[in-house]
Amino acid sequence: MKELVLDIEGMRCSACASNVENKLKKVSGVKNASVNLLTNSATVYYETDISEIELISTVNSLGFIAKINRGNIALKEDNYFNKIELIILIVLGSLLFYVGMSHMLPFKLPLPYFIDMETSPIGFAVTQLVLVIPIMIIGLKFFVKGIKAIFKLAPNMDSLVTIGTLSAFIYSLVNSIFVFAGQSHYAHNLYFESAGVVIVLIYLGKFLEQRSKNRAKRSINELAKLIPTNANIIIDGVEKTVCVNEIKQGDMVIVKAGDKIAVDGLIQSGESYVNQAALTGESLPVHLKTGDKALGGSICLDGTLIIRADKINDETTLNNILKLVTKAQGEKAPISKVADKISLYFVPAVILIAVISLIIWFIIGKPFSFVIQIFVAVLVIACPCALGLATPIATVMASYMGVKEGVLFKSGVSLETLSNITVIALDKTGTVTEGNLSVEKIESKIDEKEFIKIAACLEKQSNHPIASAIVEYSKNIGIEEDINILINNEAGKGIKGQSGSNVYLLGRKTFLQENGVEVKDEDAEGYTEVYISKNEKYLGRILLKDTVKKSAAEMISFFKQRGIKTVMLTGDNESTASQVANEVGIDKYYANVLPNNKLEIIQKLKDEGEIVAFVGDGVNDAPALTKSDVGISVYGGTDIANESSDVFLMNENLISIFNAYLLSKRTLNIIKTNLFWAFIYNTLGILVAAGVLYPAGVLLSPLISGIAMAFSSVCVVLNSLRIKLFKGIKKEQKAAV
Repeated sequence: MKELVLDIEGMRCSACASNVENKLKKVSGVKNASVNLLTNSATVYYETDISEIELISTVNSLGFIAKINRGNIALKEDNYFNKIELIILIVLGSLLFYVGMSHMLPFKLPLPYFIDMETSPIGFAVTQLVLVIPIMIIGLKFFVKGIKAIFKLAPNMDSLVTIGTLSAFIYSLVNSIFVFAGQSHYAHNLYFESAGVVIVLIYLGKFLEQRSKNRAKRSINELAKLIPTNANIIIDGVEKTVCVNEIKQGDMVIVKAGDKIAVDGLIQSGESYVNQAALTGESLPVHLKTGDKALGGSICLDGTLIIRADKINDETTLNNILKLVTKAQGEKAPISKVADKISLYFVPAVILIAVISLIIWFIIGKPFSFVIQIFVAVLVIACPCALGLATPIATVMASYMGVKEGVLFKSGVSLETLSNITVIALDKTGTVTEGNLSVEKIESKIDEKEFIKIAACLEKQSNHPIASAIVEYSKNIGIEEDINILINNEAGKGIKGQSGSNVYLLGRKTFLQENGVEVKDEDAEGYTEVYISKNEKYLGRILLKDTVKKSAAEMISFFKQRGIKTVMLTGDNESTASQVANEVGIDKYYANVLPNNKLEIIQKLKDEGEIVAFVGDGVNDAPALTKSDVGISVYGGTDIANESSDVFLMNENLISIFNAYLLSKRTLNIIKTNLFWAFIYNTLGILVAAGVLYPAGVLLSPLISGIAMAFSSVCVVLNSLRIKLFKGIKKEQKAAV
């Protein structure tokens, strides 16, 4: 399977997006396609034997222009609807409205005699024609797209506008010809103001919609601005300024006070307070020193740092965040598919309703001027733009606010699913606890220093927290790891090592017992135990202890207040698991859990009907992260854990996970409100425009329909932008949520 991202020019409504998506999905070999109206892009997953040219041609056949996105992260702002044209339209539209409506109000508007309908019908018609033609010329962008879409049997919003306004214009033009021929009473049947003002209103609505969309895009692009264009590196002992793209792995990058850090890497020398707020969500600067990891995109506030470039260009944390945030917009939440399906059939259905309404009122015996008014009003009010914008703008704003809170959603699916979880399951070490184990006690049947040396030699090739603690302890007491041992790591169980004829085992008690080593059961409540043997002879054990993260108990308390069950999974023994679970308030825990057991427990919870979020940080958590409904990897976790997750926590504060949950709940509620408003509003609007309430004296003119259509789209956009007001629970807050 391959993935292709296409930038698409010309999509301006949800019907456009739905038609493109539907067309791509019908291409043989395409497994899935997702089109996003906000980002004007399509993400296509397809088999390797399909050419990119074929996919581009498929999109172009619908009248759009598709280009391959070559890794461009920033979202391009739209400028299709501009301010100058809008001003011209408003001026001409206002004059046209005044002239055209001068005789239709309860009181007559004053006009010069040479354009007054009563004294100069020809002047009245010519004035409106002169005013409406420039409006129609500017509106050509709607007509061209709309007519193309009709001929390609993929009608869209532009098609509705085209049919409606051209019908009103042509009908009025024909009546004008009769006026010019001396039949002045036809001046009462001119609807130039309906055709012209509808275009003005639709243009205004699209202009406001475009501005709102650009605001949403700008929020994401703010992150892209954190990537510096130049950086200073040391070449042959000399400092040199280079383009960021020229930096190579291993280069030494100098970062001075006020500079943006260009790469991810380890600090080789210096110390500074660094602003990482955009990357981790932590508002306070972090003090970094030699040996600490620096992230590209953060800002050096004081001092000077020399950083070894480990991750450059597209590999940096900031670039990955930007790519994932952008990609998340293309992977739609399940709820958005409802709008897509409606939009696909909505426009053809509206055209059919308009035609049926026209026929019915004509049969009833209403004059053609009445019938054409109904026809145009139905087409204009039915624009499905609001449906198309209901989900993507809300998703983009949620992604942006998530980054500000220190949480990265990798897809719209994860954003929606997180809001519905019923269980949150957590790994212990490195997730609930700090993962910084320390050796507390040594119980050895041989010389203690020799015992520690064996343990350190077995663990020195591992990056597990237990291994790090034992190696660190051995260094602190001056023991050198000088035994050459060939290591074989058995995931979740322990290490088997061989040096000459000697066979060593290090790991769980059960691991040694399974390999024929006799180990007595001894109490070690609250400790993590590591057992060691040599040639099937038990040598002793090391007892280690971990500290619980300060934010763990608060996060768990917040989730429990929301009625969400909490579960902890750990490879540690029963006593250690029990102590940690009681300390942080976990509902249920599983001890002595192997990686495959975690997978089984997650599956069991899902089989019981639970929607499960799993939080982990290690290689052994990857299967559970993948299997859960929402996998959440925590800050400082392994690369494979981060890749296996759906949500990535970018700081050490676990309350950010709860904030992500709150954000997802708020976003989903706003999306539901948007969809309800857009669908109900459009449906009721169509019925009223079709004349259902005419017996009660209510009838919408095309002009009022245009206002209503624009109002619908703007309401949906403004409602989505409310997500920017989101403020999560702060670490210090203790109040009920």
